[in-house]
Amino acid sequence: IMLSENTISTILLTMMYWLMTTQPCLVSAINCYTCNSRNFTKTACHDPFHPANITYTEHCKTPKVAHIGEFPASFCVKLKGLNALTNEELVIRTCTTENMNNQCGIFKFEKETLTGCIVTCDTDGCNGGVTLLADCVKICIACFVFQCLIKRNSYYR
Repeated sequence: IMLSENTISTILLTMMYWLMTTQPCLVSAINCYTCNSRNFTKTACHDPFHPANITYTEHCKTPKVAHIGEFPASFCVKLKGLNALTNEELVIRTCTTENMNNQCGIFKFEKETLTGCIVTCDTDGCNGGVTLLADCVKICIACFVFQCLIKRNSYYR
């Protein structure tokens, strides 16, 4: 079957449109490491971080304040703080729907006053994981390259 260049371009553009509108590129939840540790009860959760010994939660979901159920998270979060009264270190790695930005200082967590940092990020595992958006970009690039190759081959005929 011999297809014209316009037909191939139309097919490729239709495929790209279908992939971008039907595939879960931007609505899927993030993947995050999840652990809690107080005073090194789970040493792998503390720094230096040991991901091989920690749960990696794919498509992480979390409750929202004043809502029922769980919702796809968009951010991973790491909370690390020192309780001034007990001198205990608390480390929590989890996911959240809200960007808490990166902040350090004195903060309250579940009725405890802590000194430390809360850090959020928006990539899988907070350490260079591949996101689903990147997969969609790769698909688009592959379609573009394929179209360029077809045009080049038709030029040399």
